[in-house]
Amino acid sequence: MTDGAGSHPDAPGWSRTRIAGLRRTEAAAALRLLGGEAPLHLDWPDAAPPKPGDPRFERTADRLATWCRARDIRRIAVTWDGEPHCDHEAAAALADAVARRIAVRLYHYVVWGWTVADVVERVRRHRVVSIDTAAARPQQRRAMACHRSQRGGRIVGAAENFRLPDRMLRLLDRPTTLLLEIPVRREHSIAPDYFEALYKDKGDPWDFETSAYEAAKYAETLAALPQPRFANALEVGCANGVLTTQLGSRCDALLSVDVSPTALASARARCANQPNVTIEQRRLPDEAPEGIFDLVMLSEVVYYWDSADIVRLAGYLRGAVVSGGYVMLVHWIGETDYPKSGDEAVAELHAALDDRVAVVRSDRHEAYRLDLWRLEGAG
Repeated sequence: MTDGAGSHPDAPGWSRTRIAGLRRTEAAAALRLLGGEAPLHLDWPDAAPPKPGDPRFERTADRLATWCRARDIRRIAVTWDGEPHCDHEAAAALADAVARRIAVRLYHYVVWGWTVADVVERVRRHRVVSIDTAAARPQQRRAMACHRSQRGGRIVGAAENFRLPDRMLRLLDRPTTLLLEIPVRREHSIAPDYFEALYKDKGDPWDFETSAYEAAKYAETLAALPQPRFANALEVGCANGVLTTQLGSRCDALLSVDVSPTALASARARCANQPNVTIEQRRLPDEAPEGIFDLVMLSEVVYYWDSADIVRLAGYLRGAVVSGGYVMLVHWIGETDYPKSGDEAVAELHAALDDRVAVVRSDRHEAYRLDLWRLEGAG
């Protein structure tokens, strides 16, 4: 990321340009041994990386996001953001910025951070993924040996001779590599292909069909409905239809929509014997259906939208919900990598609807919240 040119100041015969060139050569050799492709050099100045908000930082984040999309990168591993090293901190900030631009998982690994007094306590705050790398240790050692300039070789006579201490090199002897899973909030509403990929890959990615937690949550949701039956209801984000078929038994007509064709195929099969249930592929708020509804079900969906789309959804609900009709929201309140947390999603939609909302109930359970609103003067 940074060019490494400041590692050996005033070394005879070694200009910053020459040192940066050597560091490039060493990095390329190490990556070849590890099976990686040629490195992409960002050429930020050593020990002086730009910070978030700096145009250079944002341009680089855009460039890397484009690079990752072109290669279908799904995971990024980067130095821990608690590292006592400005370049490593900057790398973590850059990876975070890239992860917010695209749908990828972000992991941190600790290097210099093992010298931090409270590192164990701080690491425990994250979900830790342990990878068995014992078989790769010989390969890792050979790759590390490529970095001769950081091990006391090649460059001599500098005012300061940087050299990796032995205690850091001994980290290569560990049989496992620890990665910290870092939740990253996406900046924009999540695109349909994210959900379609999940359903195609896993079938039932959130275990709606088998989870005791989901079954209990659905029972609470249906029990919280303010009347036994509704004339015309809209369910946004019906997924594979597990809640849909139960909600359909409480409605004269139910329109259930989702963005994933794979999930919708399951929902249609599950509701095949319910002629009052219509299932369509739609992405709200862009493809909001026409009609007036006395119930809108928003179960585990609002936090997938960014602030702009939540405002647009509120505008739609003002005209689509009959005066005195209801909006039911159910959302996970744990940590997410979505544009909003469950609490933020509910709060922003409430603010966007403003004085139209009369709160009927707001129940907080251990893992989720359930909110029922009556919309006054809507429709």
